[in-house]
Amino acid sequence: MKAKLASLVCALTAPLLAPVAAHAQAFKLLHSFGTGTDGALPGNVGLLNVNGTLYGTTEEGGSLNKGTIFAIDPANGDETVLYAFTGGSDGDGPVGGLLNVGGILYGTTSGQLAGDNGTVFKFDLSTNKETVLHSFSGSDGANPTAALIKVGRFLYGTTAGGGTCSAGTVFKINPATGAESVVHSFCGSSDGASPSADLLDVGGILYGTTYMGGIANQGTVFTVNTKTGAEAVLHSFYGGGGDGRQPLAALINVAGTLYGTTTNGGPSDAGTVFGIDPATGADKSCTPLALAPMADIPEPLCSPSRARSIARHWAAEHPMSGRFSSSIPRAERRPCCTFSAAATVPWSMVQLSRWGAAFMEPPHTAVSITRVRCSA
Repeated sequence: MKAKLASLVCALTAPLLAPVAAHAQAFKLLHSFGTGTDGALPGNVGLLNVNGTLYGTTEEGGSLNKGTIFAIDPANGDETVLYAFTGGSDGDGPVGGLLNVGGILYGTTSGQLAGDNGTVFKFDLSTNKETVLHSFSGSDGANPTAALIKVGRFLYGTTAGGGTCSAGTVFKINPATGAESVVHSFCGSSDGASPSADLLDVGGILYGTTYMGGIANQGTVFTVNTKTGAEAVLHSFYGGGGDGRQPLAALINVAGTLYGTTTNGGPSDAGTVFGIDPATGADKSCTPLALAPMADIPEPLCSPSRARSIARHWAAEHPMSGRFSSSIPRAERRPCCTFSAAATVPWSMVQLSRWGAAFMEPPHTAVSITRVRCSA
């Protein structure tokens, strides 16, 4: 189910997202952190609204500078530290968001001290009591940086490290007992590494991203079945001109299409917005890479430099006994050609499909390709 994604250059104006209306509002500063023991470095996650009060965490600050759980009144900006982490058994450095389940906030600490692999904790709003549900050991995960989500009676989350291959995990925990188990251990090139963003639940299937790993070690979009634990890679980022790399933010579901961002990659290597079909992994963006077979592919896609970038990804996802050639032979520098339907050509020649071109050195294994017309 591997997809060829492109930077989503037109989704922001698509009708799918049109209902989000813009209203002019005056900016209002509610609270500035770091003025005392109120916390410092709030994470790049949204605040949690519980009955009109906003809740969040800071990575540092508090009485021992190990992070806090705080509440803020949006009406007047009054901020209250509900709990200051000590860096002991309660952990340190909460960077993920909070989850509210019946008046109990659930979250994680990332474990930034030596020997600390992070924790899962709960905070009871009725008693202001913090309790550690689970302390990670490394083999069961380490250094969680994302918020938890609730699916059925379990909470699910990710750790950026730890697990069988020390490349991160997807885990689940019973909030009633604190019993934790690893759903999937990442191992790098095959399935991704360092999952750092929140998971998304779509009908019992979890969707997420890894910051690294995958075919080109530039990150992945993956799925995990909560019933079977089976993991699959929907897309491996490769960082070329039509793709991104190193996703850090969570995915969102808009009318059945998942949208996300990458911190780097794209034509300017400044990041991308992408769309993907969660069922098939198909590219849901609206750039030339999404053109159907037999369509005219514009010159930028057919240029030698563009073809080389596509070729690296193509060759990686279609491994043959030959190896990829980073230099295009002079006789093959015009990838904009027309092949007849189901033509059989050697891998040493230009391979054209709806996604672009690829070049392989000997052995010249013959493959069938789809006829594609390219513009000059």
